[in-house]
Formats: sequence, C-alpha cells, structure tokens
Amino acid sequence: MFLAVPGFVSANLHVSLDGRRVVNYARWAGEEQYEEALRRTDVREHIGQVAAIAEANDPTLVRVRSVHHRHGRQA
Repeated sequence: MFLAVPGFVSANLHVSLDGRRVVNYARWAGEEQYEEALRRTDVREHIGQVAAIAEANDPTLVRVRSVHHRHGRQA
C-alpha cells in the first residue's frame, strides 16, 4: 500500500501475543515526507486500521540511534 508513497522506506507491524498491543515501526526518508504522507486520505485510513487493533494509540517520531544485526552492529 505505501510502496507508491514518496519517502516511504519500510514498515514492520508487530502484534503482541495477547492481541492488545501493536508496534508499527515505519521508516521514512525524512520527517517532511512523513508529514506529507499524513495528508493523504489513504495513509490516514491505513494508520487508523492499524491503531484500531490496539487498546490505545501513541504515535511518536524518533530518530534511529543504532541498528543491531546478528552479524554485528551498524551505526
């Protein structure tokens, strides 16, 4: 769905085993692209569907500090 949205890099959707919590980790090329995407109806609808899975929704923008892989850390 987001493949055609400018600035979208990837997304990982994790649902807790009890089905009450969702972690939606999405990567964007930058904050500006993310904010532009939020102006799109299709993106807002998708985010609403994901948020409806969980008991509460707490969107937070963060910066990647480090990434760890089994073959070593990448900065």
